[in-house]
Amino acid sequence: MSKGTKRLLLFTLGDRRYALDLEDIAEVLPPPVTFPVPWAPPSLMGAMNFHGSLVAVLDLAAFMKIGPLVPDGNVLVLDRGLANLALWVDRVGN
Repeated sequence: MSKGTKRLLLFTLGDRRYALDLEDIAEVLPPPVTFPVPWAPPSLMGAMNFHGSLVAVLDLAAFMKIGPLVPDGNVLVLDRGLANLALWVDRVGN
């Protein structure tokens, strides 16, 4: 890989495709058990335990107002240097 080339993780929300820099993703997981967060907006699905740390889980499609949640989607846990946040997406590509 040449210097300056980025590796991207492709994912979908509805019929749209998006990408994030692979270095910004800590892990890709199946749908986790989430725990409610009182008074949170509807797009915040709750919090999950990620290797002993509490991480907020955001329904990205609801947050972006582009469609309903796909129950069997994937969760992209962002690198902790970015945020304690996981993004629920429809599907992760290659």
